Amino acid sequence: HGEPTSSGGMKYLLSTALGITHGRGNSVDEIIASLRRAKLADGSKPKGTIYYMRNRDIRSKVRHNLFPAAVKELKAIGVKAVILDGAVPLQKPDVMGITSGTPHLRLQGSGSTLLPGALVDNLTSQGAYLNRPAGPKPQTRLSEYLRLGAAGASGTVIEPYAIAQKFPSPALHLHYARGCSMAEAFYQSVQGPYQLLILGDPLCQPWAMIPEVTVDG
Repeated sequence: HGEPTSSGGMKYLLSTALGITHGRGNSVDEIIASLRRAKLADGSKPKGTIYYMRNRDIRSKVRHNLFPAAVKELKAIGVKAVILDGAVPLQKPDVMGITSGTPHLRLQGSGSTLLPGALVDNLTSQGAYLNRPAGPKPQTRLSEYLRLGAAGASGTVIEPYAIAQKFPSPALHLHYARGCSMAEAFYQSVQGPYQLLILGDPLCQPWAMIPEVTVDG
């Protein structure tokens, strides 16, 4: 019930939604397909690339200064990572992660492919406004990323403003590449997760060392 316990106890749980089926969410079949695809990535040590997208939008600029350090750390553990100009990687067949900041992340039609286990992180105001009707220029909803093959994505449920601490830091992909699960990677990289909805497979862990056990007798 939220009270502290004398023995310590568990302080919090890592919570994500597997999918949202109402409003501008996904169909049940889309969510099941996304989870099955994410499972294929577990322990696979993918050879894909993490793309940090840089543009002049304030949604992008508030996280720019952390991109170089994230890329350096990812390369140090053998994971490909690059910084590109624009909102979305174009004609890239090896997308294992995206960090961007734009109201319209047009993955469909970009010519790029999300690999199993990929995470998509886009800083914008209405990423998880799944009950809102579409306006004349609707912002991209996080359900679109699951539809296109992402294992996990996040978006805010109410206006967050361009406050970087309310969104994953660029270290999201670094935690993931070090073997953490999707849920662990998101919650280690967000300082203020209270407006954030995280969708996808919380246990997806492409870079984890999956133990192989044999028993004699």
